[in-house]
Amino acid sequence: MENPVEPKYEVKLKIDPLKDEHGLIRIDGAGTLNDERSSYDFISGAPFSMIINDDPVVNKDGEFRMRYYLNGQTAFPESIYLECSMKLEEEKKISVVVAAL
Repeated sequence: MENPVEPKYEVKLKIDPLKDEHGLIRIDGAGTLNDERSSYDFISGAPFSMIINDDPVVNKDGEFRMRYYLNGQTAFPESIYLECSMKLEEEKKISVVVAAL
């Protein structure tokens, strides 16, 4: 799916107040799609909703998850996991994992 404007997700973060046994800080995030564009708008590549309405319907047919592990001394990310999905004609999902070497 190619679209000039990225979809918007509403994400809530939760930070574990304690470091784990490796001295890492864990941050989790979860949320849902929160965009005025419909599935058809995303498929057709529209950068904004094609229906202008005073009380817009928000598309919530998608999910977002993330998990970060930050170094407790430098706050540099040691690993990052991101996953987002969107229900179009069929569900589209992408997952990314990044780890420090």
